[in-house]
Amino acid sequence: METPSWTQLEKTCRAYLERPSERKLLSMNRVLARSGPFTEKVANFFVRNHAGLEACSASFLIREDGDYPEWGCRFDEESRIFQLNLPGVLRFEASCREAVTLMNRPEGRETFSAYRLNAYKAQLTKLPPQMLMFLLLFQEEARVLQVAEDERRRGVSRPETAQTDLDYTNFLWGFRELEKLYLCLKGLELKADVQFVWHEIDWTTGNK
Repeated sequence: METPSWTQLEKTCRAYLERPSERKLLSMNRVLARSGPFTEKVANFFVRNHAGLEACSASFLIREDGDYPEWGCRFDEESRIFQLNLPGVLRFEASCREAVTLMNRPEGRETFSAYRLNAYKAQLTKLPPQMLMFLLLFQEEARVLQVAEDERRRGVSRPETAQTDLDYTNFLWGFRELEKLYLCLKGLELKADVQFVWHEIDWTTGNK
């Protein structure tokens, strides 16, 4: 059976999220179930290439009851599988669009960390959904590999402990991995190609 394209994956998932029905859920889940060759390539090239993750796999999460969680990617410690949740990826895409407005409201600027994360997510609206899926995969890899903790111990980043700070640090690591992927696939610099504007040095203190 032919492996579905990303266009098919995204189309069936959007159709289900926009107007959920049993028929659309079955259609989406059937497409996800045929995506084994795709997720095996993801595991081979973008998971097992990292020290400490050589024995890990990746697969799309499939919920027959349609109870898909909010997150886009989670690592299952027992099975050693990075679970990609496509409905969660598209919900994350929507949350990035919401961040564009939220970062300019008082509730989106209550703390420097929250404002910074919202501002960063606003920039992520420039990425297509497929790239966001890989970014969420890389962010979860960073969490599993404890990248933020390692950087803090080495004095690379500020001694931040709030979850928003850890999420931000993991996003930065994940984006660097995404840049490598983009360069490999397209031969282009990701930030320049999508006009992604982010200067980390401007966001290391609460003066923004």
